[in-house]
Amino acid sequence: MITECGECGGKVSTQATTCPHCGAPVRRAGSSTPAPVARSASDDTAAPAARDVPWRRIVLLLSALLIVIAAAWVFMPAAKRQAATHAVGGLARTEQTITDQTYEVAPGTYHVLSMTLHREGKVTLSLAVTEGAAVDLFLMDDADRREFQDAMAKAPAGAFHHQAALSRESVREHAESAVLPPGAWHFVIRSTEAAPLGAAGKPARVRVKLSVQG
Repeated sequence: MITECGECGGKVSTQATTCPHCGAPVRRAGSSTPAPVARSASDDTAAPAARDVPWRRIVLLLSALLIVIAAAWVFMPAAKRQAATHAVGGLARTEQTITDQTYEVAPGTYHVLSMTLHREGKVTLSLAVTEGAAVDLFLMDDADRREFQDAMAKAPAGAFHHQAALSRESVREHAESAVLPPGAWHFVIRSTEAAPLGAAGKPARVRVKLSVQG
């Protein structure tokens, strides 16, 4: 028997499962639902299997890459392995700015910047005298600072010790980095001019940026 397709109006046999013109399911006589369309048993499994293939390839590639990296690490010379470790560690470290501002140091006086390192870190200090006389810059630990303060309290000023790293005398511009161990550290900025008698001298204006990476 020939009937009309409910979708496109074309002629179609009641024995057909789909319309040959538009592909719509054919409703059989006495039925309110379309006739079931025949499907092969492989239809339900083909799509998931096809989707799994790219992921399996990615997993295999990542596994192979990890094996290559592990093998390269094992056979890498000790010196290069250590250098690579430091490089990776450096990337993971963050830089923290301790101070970035201008300080005034009057003749015959000094200014102290203090910080505490809870672990080893790379300390970078840049200094520039924007106005006035040059200054001395000294890096000190707690013992050095106490000795320095006692020396400055004497007349004439006494001798004192300081760390060689990051220290410079009579500078107007200076920038340097050094790796320091954990502990309390002090940067002493001292005027190179003697205190004037009976009048206040013009202070040196010193721009200092101090940062720590660790």
